[in-house]
Amino acid sequence: MNLRTKRNLWYTPDGLLRGRGADLLAWALFPALAAGFFLLGMIAVVATELMEIVALSPARLGLLTSAFLGGGGVAVFLAQAVASRVGGRVTALGTVLAVAGSVVFALSSSFGGFLAARGLQGLGAGCLLYAGLVFSYARVVPRLRQRITLIWASGAGSGYLAAMLVLPAVQSTAGYRAVSLVTAGVTLVLGGVALLHPALRALPTGDKGTAEEEDGRRTAGAPAGRGLGGGPAVLVGVGTVFVLGSLLAWSAPFLQDWYAFTLVRACYLSASLGAALVAGVWLGGVFARRARSVGVWGPLGLATILISAVPGPEQPLAELALVFGSGLFATAAMTALHLRALNAGHAEERSWRWSNSLALALVPIVAASGPWVFGLVAAAWGTGQREAGYPAAFLTLTALALVATVASMAESILAHRAPGSSEDG
Repeated sequence: MNLRTKRNLWYTPDGLLRGRGADLLAWALFPALAAGFFLLGMIAVVATELMEIVALSPARLGLLTSAFLGGGGVAVFLAQAVASRVGGRVTALGTVLAVAGSVVFALSSSFGGFLAARGLQGLGAGCLLYAGLVFSYARVVPRLRQRITLIWASGAGSGYLAAMLVLPAVQSTAGYRAVSLVTAGVTLVLGGVALLHPALRALPTGDKGTAEEEDGRRTAGAPAGRGLGGGPAVLVGVGTVFVLGSLLAWSAPFLQDWYAFTLVRACYLSASLGAALVAGVWLGGVFARRARSVGVWGPLGLATILISAVPGPEQPLAELALVFGSGLFATAAMTALHLRALNAGHAEERSWRWSNSLALALVPIVAASGPWVFGLVAAAWGTGQREAGYPAAFLTLTALALVATVASMAESILAHRAPGSSEDG
């Protein structure tokens, strides 16, 4: 098949991807997001060693994940300006930052060094996330946007699952420095795979050209709409990311401390949370088609109930099932919220302005405190077997999830009362 035939099949006359071209873009964005969540999962694997060699408290350990999430939020906000100059190569920038952060982590031996490294990793992961948020919307024909979004978003859980399965053996054999370097290598490979797609290598251009040359020009377009622009919806996003970030960071340490599991066993069991994220993305696609009054607060309410029950059972598999369900429904709620924002943006066909970019960035920036707060609460009441720290921390998550659920219900009521509102999902 020659280049001209590919262009005719993969692109519309105005340069949007369709058919196989759109699928290839989705699968290029998939490893980029997987790299970001592989980086996120790394800290759960090295947590025990860090607490021993530099005497990290649970609160400081949580702060390392908070720095990662906060860096990601800052990157999402700043990446818009960067993308206007480098186009799809913001993916390459994210890969370089993430790899650099991993190398810095490997060379560090103090809390300050670890904190700076996690922030740098977060900046890289945020750039990779931004690429997916923008390109899944701006470079794809409208009818395929939801499916393409669900494909690339599945990379989140896949990356975390891979980290929980691959890194524990490295940690047991060679320690946190080796884990950091392996993470750098995996990130470099996944970022390189993403960059095989021409849209993620294109520079912006002001001249008319081929469809491939147009790829970089569309990076500024993204969903606007009310989905993440209003106060209640931002609160929903903050609460959901607060919960998910805490679960991803603390599931393995919880199993180690509460049940005296080995690192490998705790991480392998926590890998199920990655599977929950993948399933939650597709379940969120189903909820996004439900009535607005149920589509977000329905799964979020279920997640709240399950989180509140986590400290109850005395059996690890029962508690793991509750954590799995919490992650599943929290991810479904977040996905439904994002898809609703995407659909609203499609209806209005507006550019993603700085105000909307700031609203989206506020979600991980504010929610970044989640893992730190979880560790702070756990440390205050003790993290040993049958001590009150972990139950108190999970109850704190329950309270935040409940606030997010109420905010989602309020946002739904306000949306229905808005003039001309007839939204379904």
